Amino acid sequence: MLARYGGEQVESAAVSPYQQRLEQGACTYGRCKRAPADGSDLCRRHLRKRRKRQAEWFAAKSARRITAKLCVWCPESGPPRPADGPGNSCKQCRVRRNRIRDAEHGAAGVDNRTDRIASRTKKHADGRTRYHGQPRRGGLAKSHLNRQDIELARECFDTLAEGLQMIETDDVKRLPRIQRDGVVSAVAHQGDRTVRHLEDILERLGHFKLRHGKRDGE
Repeated sequence: MLARYGGEQVESAAVSPYQQRLEQGACTYGRCKRAPADGSDLCRRHLRKRRKRQAEWFAAKSARRITAKLCVWCPESGPPRPADGPGNSCKQCRVRRNRIRDAEHGAAGVDNRTDRIASRTKKHADGRTRYHGQPRRGGLAKSHLNRQDIELARECFDTLAEGLQMIETDDVKRLPRIQRDGVVSAVAHQGDRTVRHLEDILERLGHFKLRHGKRDGE
């Protein structure tokens, strides 16, 4: 594609059909002319089809791994580890998914998450039920973002504390070195996530400007 600047033709990057449909506010599947659903690049019909395909793919993958007694949550990019806990998961994936307490308290951790999701789920006038974790469009108030980051920081910190106890257990110490290092890395990642959520709050409060002064140009 050629663009003209100051009387000269300069080659510019071509815009993909996908990007064009996004900018036009149309469903990005093929030549579909429907408007995309809230928070998605697909219309409701094609979004349902995508979710169905994803659910079928995950169910097939889970069935294979459960039969082989492997973790169903390990990513496809690496070899799955043996499942040794609730939800057919390995220790590393339980840390990564904030599910450590599920092993100790059974369904208690799941029930708490279920209650939190239920409190944010509303039935609309059109009869559809939707989850409102956060608004999808428009800017969010700083107070809302701060509350959200505090909740996430608490969740990550709790997982960090539980993970530190986990890596001292005999079960983890008996793991092969690669798997043991993976659990430790997953625990450390939860600590890093905790710090980043808190830093986002401090930045909104202007703490870093107060401590370091204004940056050049501010």
